[in-house]
Amino acid sequence: GLLPSCLTPRPVDFMQELILAAIFATGLALSVASCGYMVMAFLGVSAFRKAAGHRSDHKPAVTVLKPLCGLDYGLYENLKSFCEQDYPVYQVVFGVRGPKDPAIPVVERLVREFPGRDISLVVDPRVFGANLKVSNLINMFEAAKHDILVIADSDMRATPDYLAAVVGPFVNARVGAVTCLYKGTSSGGALSSFACMFINDWFLPSVLVARRLQGMHFAMGATIAVRREIIAESEGFRRFADHLADDYMIGQFVHDRGYTVELSDYVVENVVHEPTVRAFVLHELRWARTIRTLRPGGYRFAFLANTISVATIAWAMNAFTLNVVSL
Repeated sequence: GLLPSCLTPRPVDFMQELILAAIFATGLALSVASCGYMVMAFLGVSAFRKAAGHRSDHKPAVTVLKPLCGLDYGLYENLKSFCEQDYPVYQVVFGVRGPKDPAIPVVERLVREFPGRDISLVVDPRVFGANLKVSNLINMFEAAKHDILVIADSDMRATPDYLAAVVGPFVNARVGAVTCLYKGTSSGGALSSFACMFINDWFLPSVLVARRLQGMHFAMGATIAVRREIIAESEGFRRFADHLADDYMIGQFVHDRGYTVELSDYVVENVVHEPTVRAFVLHELRWARTIRTLRPGGYRFAFLANTISVATIAWAMNAFTLNVVSL
């Protein structure tokens, strides 16, 4: 006789089983990859912290280049921190593109407050390419007196030991550039706090993971210390005038010339101020587009850094396959 329907074997749908197996494997692979990234990030941060504090006494004369445009939040405090360095010989060159730039009164105030400091202001409207910051650097370069150049964005803030920490690695003749990580400090408000989370919890560890996987062959605008002789080759800063991410390209250029790019153990402070939702969104979009352009592979797999989100999606995928199989 015939078996009861409850005991009749269900026909095997091999295509369905193949699809379910693929979904399950994909969820598992995502979880493993994301956890692997977190392990590498943890190891990178741990190694970075252990290396902190081992600094050289090498202190050559330095020129700090600070290209400016408008009034950043906390600009006076940011710029003042670079005028209060505990360093024997250094020069600070500020640069703007026009005589009406609102940053000029801030620089003039610093000149008055630090009469013994070698501070100068370059006002020059010449443009050499699409990147106006680089045009500013080109105009400022002629005022630089020393062989080590330190370029730092205007929204960075440093402690008095900053220059000594950043310049120390140049004791090694093979070091062509030194760059710094930076940490976000919120100026207040939810948007600024979210932006700080992106810097501290995503960007900073991702740099350390990239260093472990590929080594340092790029630099960050928080700080680029570089030998003047390298920049002076051929076109100087002009070779970067049409690049959006000039900081990244300067590091790449130094690396391609056979020098090493060192990551300093010093972490610069970035006081983050996001006054509106529009400003916040535009800022994050600019970040994403820049990363997509420079590191397309890393951009495609950046979602793996969001371990909780990836684990939740993987759990949902695997739960779905188990539920279908059990029906």
